Amino acid sequence: MKRTRIRALVGATIVVGLLAGSAVLMPAAFAATPTFNATFAPAATPKGGDEATYMMNVSSNNGSISTVTVTAPTGFSIVTGTTRLPSVTFTGLSISGSAVQTLSFHARAACTPGSSYQWTVNAAQKNGTQYVPVTLTSSVGVDSVCSLRFSGQPTSAVDGETITTVPYSTASDPVSVEVLEGDGVRDQSFGGTINLSTAAQTAGGGTLGGAISAAANQGRAAFAPAITLHPGGAGFGFQLSAANSLVATGTSSGFFSVQTEFTPCTATPCTTDTSGTELETTATANNPGNGLASSVGIADLECSGYTPVSVEQATNEFIAPQGATAVVTDLLAKGVIHNTSNNGISQVFTCFRQDAPFSTLNGGQASQDPSHPGFYVGLLATCKNKRPVAPCEISKNETNSGVGVIKYLINSGDPVGHH
Repeated sequence: MKRTRIRALVGATIVVGLLAGSAVLMPAAFAATPTFNATFAPAATPKGGDEATYMMNVSSNNGSISTVTVTAPTGFSIVTGTTRLPSVTFTGLSISGSAVQTLSFHARAACTPGSSYQWTVNAAQKNGTQYVPVTLTSSVGVDSVCSLRFSGQPTSAVDGETITTVPYSTASDPVSVEVLEGDGVRDQSFGGTINLSTAAQTAGGGTLGGAISAAANQGRAAFAPAITLHPGGAGFGFQLSAANSLVATGTSSGFFSVQTEFTPCTATPCTTDTSGTELETTATANNPGNGLASSVGIADLECSGYTPVSVEQATNEFIAPQGATAVVTDLLAKGVIHNTSNNGISQVFTCFRQDAPFSTLNGGQASQDPSHPGFYVGLLATCKNKRPVAPCEISKNETNSGVGVIKYLINSGDPVGHH
């Protein structure tokens, strides 16, 4: 771990004593408590949550000092290797007369900036006689290496219902955020207020509500947020942002808010069916014990060089082990398929988005979606006849009544298709 040597500090030597001037003979029962001096040398103003090397000059006014104990302020910790302690004790010392000994230790500062953090220094003689304690003051700079992290990530939920760490379960563990010091350890002294907001969402989106502001308890805050979708916003993706003015902002992983209830796949196959104005989508998964939810909403998904024929897109929330697949069948209205800008189903393709790279039409690779960090977009390639690799387009055709039918294979996750 990198050690930062300190270049500046609290200067004044603090001497606490009960007697001044010439010595006065007193009965043993009324002997003065010995005093000593302690100063930081040099003084430090570390960044919040950062580790620094502290040096302290110690001298005795009476007798010989054998031990010195330095107790860190609330929010600070003494660092010894990988161990964090509230205090450090130096033993086997012999500080007397005009001698000044420099003691060195490592400490990590609190995340919250301040100018009056109080250190307590105690000293004792070899026979156990205690010295009058010394109090030193230090500060923490306005800069900080601390940050916020979602320790309980938000997961997908039904429109207007509480978002928790388990998809579509309002009674599960809450979304939570913790304050991390520079070494990634939670700052248990932090009690500031943390606020949630939407970090990213698709066009149209929704409004974040519920319990989205909370005071941290021992460096962690819990929330009960909910997304209320705007009209036509079913299936839109979101990320949450956690903020406090003293530490770096944290961003959650992506999740969805849908208008269709999550359906446990207790039957084989498990099927969902959802309709919009121009698009009807059906998803089928042969994965009992997992979950599937589908929704249709106003499209925000775009693929470079392709002009979609529909204003709606299909979103599928598919909770299943890695490697599991489902088949999606999208029905496009006749008026969409046979508008004047295209020549039927052969000219309609599937613009697709998922949270992992995939192969696209004409042998290309999906590109990262700038509007949805961690997601990739591109036109689906045609599935191979043998051992198709999801995602890919299985087939497309028209019914006798002119309705377009497009089937494609998806992976587990939160894929979106737009035609």
